[in-house]
Amino acid sequence: MEWILGNPAGLWALTGLPAVLLIHLLQRRSQVVTISTLFLLQQIQRESSEGGKLDRIRSSVPLWLQLFMVLLLTWLLVQPRWLRSESVQPVAVVLDDSASMSAFRGEAVRELLRVLGGLASSARRTEYYVVGSSLAGRNYYRGTKLQGVEGVLTGWEPLAGEHEFTPALRVARSAVGPLGVVLLVTDHEVKDLPFEARLLAVGRPLENAGFTGLEVREEGGKARWRALLRNFGENVVERSWRLAAGGQSSPAQTIRLEPGEIRVLEGGFPEGGDRLRLQLEPDGFPVDDVLPLLRPEPRVLFVGRAGSARLAPLTEKVIASIAGAYPAEPGGPGPDLLFAGYDPLNPSFPPGNAVVFLDRVPSLAKPVAGRILVEDEELVANLNWEPLIHLQTFGIPRTENDRVLVWREEKPLVMLRQTPGGARQLLFGFDVATSNAEQLPGFVLAIHRFAESIRLDKPVLERRILETGQPLRVPADTQPSAVPVELRFAAWDGSEEWRREVPLVELASLRAPLKAGFLSIAQGSAPLLQGVTYFADAREGDFRQAVSREDLAGVAAGVMLRHSEHDLNWPFWTLLVMALLVASWAWMAWRQSLVENGNLVAER
Repeated sequence: MEWILGNPAGLWALTGLPAVLLIHLLQRRSQVVTISTLFLLQQIQRESSEGGKLDRIRSSVPLWLQLFMVLLLTWLLVQPRWLRSESVQPVAVVLDDSASMSAFRGEAVRELLRVLGGLASSARRTEYYVVGSSLAGRNYYRGTKLQGVEGVLTGWEPLAGEHEFTPALRVARSAVGPLGVVLLVTDHEVKDLPFEARLLAVGRPLENAGFTGLEVREEGGKARWRALLRNFGENVVERSWRLAAGGQSSPAQTIRLEPGEIRVLEGGFPEGGDRLRLQLEPDGFPVDDVLPLLRPEPRVLFVGRAGSARLAPLTEKVIASIAGAYPAEPGGPGPDLLFAGYDPLNPSFPPGNAVVFLDRVPSLAKPVAGRILVEDEELVANLNWEPLIHLQTFGIPRTENDRVLVWREEKPLVMLRQTPGGARQLLFGFDVATSNAEQLPGFVLAIHRFAESIRLDKPVLERRILETGQPLRVPADTQPSAVPVELRFAAWDGSEEWRREVPLVELASLRAPLKAGFLSIAQGSAPLLQGVTYFADAREGDFRQAVSREDLAGVAAGVMLRHSEHDLNWPFWTLLVMALLVASWAWMAWRQSLVENGNLVAER
């Protein structure tokens, strides 16, 4: 049966063994010689009263009794415990997937394996659950082999932005139950961890400078880039940077940054070049040292206008405020989005995507009163409709395909309709021409959001600059007969290059790769997206709060007590120690009495 030491500090009692031996070594025994006359005393060689006191150790009963007593006392002090044969200890590890952990990945792996090794010795069998902190706890490993955990950690690449640990900790706790151990591995201190999780922080302050932002704009028909470079450290740094295109790069330039300083770098795209790369001299955190650039080309949104002349001024202002919107010309592509009016006396709706305004002069010049309620929907989230003033009039009839976004008491003011043909329409059930809607930011922003959703769903090629890990909205054909969507990605440094097909059912959860590089998405022969990815979470580049700390006190001891039983014979061993002590004293007292009575003639 496997046993462990409940109190390893009790091994210090073994120092009693050399102490006993030293005591017996220093005992200088006197010699008793029986003689018949005093003249023989002259033959005895005189010895100095000083000199060596060490002598060879003589085997004796007290020596062996005392040595055995020290061994038994050590056994009692180490508190031996036997692991139960059925003991199973679940341990869940939540790995911080934040990009800042990439600077301490090697140290984190070593410390984690050390801690897990200690926990593994406290139970007969240990079940390991290793999950990532991003994407609500994606699974890395589940098994009983510590070597399996080590193999997973060798391929662990923390590259995500800052995020909450709570969802992953909830998954970990549910996996191991109330008696399992949940361990969060990160690089900074996290106070008040939920679900009784323990902290293993492995980090330290680092000096870091990197890119924190990017903008590409058109000036005079030419594309120009603008990048932000920041020094996150507390010391002055000098870094060299260069601009690369293909296999060529510009001469290196040196830049000096004061602590916390943000500097702007800018330039233009060369003739015929639409892909560039800003590269900074590498440091301890290389994730933000590269910035791929792409000349963006957004999807063009063609907009049409219909309805009465009384709506024209408002409609023209709204259309002019939509970025990337162009009027649909006769003989050209049809409108992707139509601004139209609805007359209750002559009811008709456009067949395609549309923004529909109620188009009827109110019969009463009486403002409508009542509380406004806003539904939890993306188009109207965080928009204020309370200042809206409109007159009483007929509304737009509601159908079963409509979702009300804004209410005035029980009357629908704004609705989102899905037509049987698959088109989407944003309906305003009040007369906007006689209202103050034009002056409300919420009214304009709701239309902008709707127009942007139509533009993103337009199945044409778009060239974009993307943040690593950001959700992607791909306007693919989702019919059952449609071909899968294919992704191609190449990391900027050549460390990774792959292509894979994405099932149509997974398009809604599609995200950009976590590495900086070049991405393309196509469906069959139709290109849908070309872009570059770059790391944009500036919070991950700040290492001033990084620390090394453990919140593991008592964890191994608690696991050991829960899965083991103590030595039931400890009363017997205690009595035996006392008996050995008494026996040693009795033996020495008996020998002393023999010497004093002259019965012991000599001892050599």
